[in-house]
Amino acid sequence: MKKIPLIFALLVLFGFSVSVQGAQVSMGIKSYGIVRYSVFPSTLKVNGSKIVDATTNLEVKLRGFALWGKDYGYGFGDREPYAPQWVHDKFMPLTQEHLNQIKRWGFNVVLIPNFWTGPWLEPNEDQPQVYNEEWIDNYLLKVIRMANEAGLYVIPSIRVCYDPNYTASGNYPWFGWSTHDYVVFNQSDSSGQRGLERFCKFLEWFTQKVQEEPNIVGIDPWHFPYHRQSVDSERVTRYNTIVAPAMISAVRNHTNKIIFLSPVQLGHYDYTNHRPYDDPDIVYNTGGYGYHDIAANADGPIWDYDVSKINHPHRSAWTFRDEYNVPVMSIEGPGIAQHPNSTYGRPLRQDRVDLFDALLTMMDDLSGWIVWQYSGPGSKWGVLENENPNDLASEGQVVEILKMHTPLKK
Repeated sequence: MKKIPLIFALLVLFGFSVSVQGAQVSMGIKSYGIVRYSVFPSTLKVNGSKIVDATTNLEVKLRGFALWGKDYGYGFGDREPYAPQWVHDKFMPLTQEHLNQIKRWGFNVVLIPNFWTGPWLEPNEDQPQVYNEEWIDNYLLKVIRMANEAGLYVIPSIRVCYDPNYTASGNYPWFGWSTHDYVVFNQSDSSGQRGLERFCKFLEWFTQKVQEEPNIVGIDPWHFPYHRQSVDSERVTRYNTIVAPAMISAVRNHTNKIIFLSPVQLGHYDYTNHRPYDDPDIVYNTGGYGYHDIAANADGPIWDYDVSKINHPHRSAWTFRDEYNVPVMSIEGPGIAQHPNSTYGRPLRQDRVDLFDALLTMMDDLSGWIVWQYSGPGSKWGVLENENPNDLASEGQVVEILKMHTPLKK
């Protein structure tokens, strides 16, 4: 039996765990009753238009999947009240093996979406700063640590509003009670607080809760502002000049890790009038699916294989990157709708597969991309564990394409 030197005994005494295997020593910090061993010896930072390893200064391309919230969020035991039972029945529990599989395919990051309001994080409009600690401790941190065990970076992502019409209807409580305008126009709520101020208080709390996890590469403070809502110049200006600086400040109060910043509507039409912020560690987000109608709609048109057409909503982000020497990443997309046996009835068509490959090739030039998404069979989107490359009606062909675009094959 090998003797442990006194220094390691002292480390154990003061809250560190130490294991000795042969001549190797590993240390993990004890927290929340769990010993965490990090496979990430250094953090990432921004250097010009690249994301780099903070120690070696070598470029790191972040490529991976968004995890479907219904999988990881509702996948551990008793999951009410986060969604009705029919939602639970349709989606799979996320397991360690799923995350291991993402790593085995050659990817290095997962994005974990979270809704700010509703039952997820700040449940009640009339109870400001009363946060759902159970969600953080029993769901989010658990998945972050599962990803760490698999060797995956994590980007926690916040959604303010999925669809303002859903919010107004009251029929989708798991999407939350907040709207885009509530934050952007700093509107008053039933508690007497104002949207932007309340959101920044939440961001400070959330950042503190997750930023010490060793595989957290950074925070995506507002994923897809004005999703499913048209915008005018006033909304864009207020977001760019008031909201984004306030979010940056809130996150920076507690971490120097990367901020993945999304312009209005992921910059599809905004980067032409956008300017970078005075912060050295911001990655600017874009996203997209090429032809959305082809990627998402069961009866959509057939792609004519004109690659130039899929560039249109995206190229201003490339121009922005090159003009200002800043990194740009696709935080949502590419993606492909499939699951031929589901109730969504969206077959995995050959032109969709080819469009997916072409969009990946275009986005390989960015600092990273997040495929929307890795998911269970209840979703119209997603890649599963089926790896049969010869079955067009399965996810296998998509997996084979993805493996050609891993960070090791850039």
